[in-house]
Amino acid sequence: MRFLLFLFFFAGVGIAVAEEGEPRIPQPRIDERVELLGIVFRLAGAQEYQVALFKEYDDAINEHFSPLKKHPVVGSASLLRRMRGIGYNAIVDCGIHISLENGHVVCPDADSEKTLEKIDFRWKPEMVRVFAKQLDDFYVKSRFHEFFASNREMYRKMEEKIEAINDKIDYSWFKSFYGDADLEHFHVILNCTSENSGYGAVCRFKDGHDEYFAILGVNGPDVSYSEDGFIAFTIHEFNHSFCNPLVKKHLDALKPAAERVFPFVSDMMVRQHYGAPEYMLNEYLVRACEIRYFLTHDKKDMADKMIPVYRSLGFLWIAELVERLGRYEQERDKYPTLDDFMPEIVRMQNTLVTDEYIAAIREQKEKQEVKDLPKRAGDEGTP
Repeated sequence: MRFLLFLFFFAGVGIAVAEEGEPRIPQPRIDERVELLGIVFRLAGAQEYQVALFKEYDDAINEHFSPLKKHPVVGSASLLRRMRGIGYNAIVDCGIHISLENGHVVCPDADSEKTLEKIDFRWKPEMVRVFAKQLDDFYVKSRFHEFFASNREMYRKMEEKIEAINDKIDYSWFKSFYGDADLEHFHVILNCTSENSGYGAVCRFKDGHDEYFAILGVNGPDVSYSEDGFIAFTIHEFNHSFCNPLVKKHLDALKPAAERVFPFVSDMMVRQHYGAPEYMLNEYLVRACEIRYFLTHDKKDMADKMIPVYRSLGFLWIAELVERLGRYEQERDKYPTLDDFMPEIVRMQNTLVTDEYIAAIREQKEKQEVKDLPKRAGDEGTP
């Protein structure tokens, strides 16, 4: 759903050890820093970090943290949300950027591996430093680590439940599809404070290697998770690490057509938190690649369900993009990586979005708006 680019070392995230020659499988883990930031912004009123569906955790958070609702870091979180739009992926961004060392929150200095200037544009280095100091005070005074440790058994059950699904994902697909994915650096983070929300992230270290993250909202260990649904969720978020940079690289060529269509679907996109054409383009490519995963793995029934759902959400040429990516898969000798194929995606989009196409969308939207007009008083029962 969301993409982050930052520099840091993600300590404590496990990778399953595979037999020699087999792809390594990243194992789901719950991270203390992600939970810490989620709870702080929950106290600040962030709707995306409420956990009403996870009553056991909801009650535990309320009981432990209610006395700290007026802590300075909660006020700062509320202000940052209003003034800088800090929410959703930006919250996780800060959470995984900081470190927990010797019982304290540590904000890295500007010269370290964790370069502050590369964080999400909504954060500023000086803001993170001030916020981290307040967060450290909250972490200590709230006895946050005690809270985290007291829920360790529930976290373990959550991890085990998702591991059973995660182990069925073909992670080798990323390498074969994109041509440049290193499975050794894949990480799956379960976020208990952000129900059903997911974020994709890639971190680039100074030595040139990348780390890829799928940060997945969960609703507790007692909930039934759809196997195909959660696999799609995971594939989707990892796709962001590869698709977003490609969209950014080719944005000048992709954006004009997207800008022509966006006004007709903006209401749907904004409801999904994709408030600009470039975010819509990210989601187009991510979702089309997600569908290609299922087609590659003999799940055509799943793919056939996904395409009309995504189209109903405003992704009007999703079927055409999925079909075009099928050509990419068939011509890998000509296109070794998806980056090599991006000019073909640009060509498809620009060929599709003509004046006639825009006119048809406008007509369809106008008809829908007339259909949705409320009845006038007295019209009930009029033939």
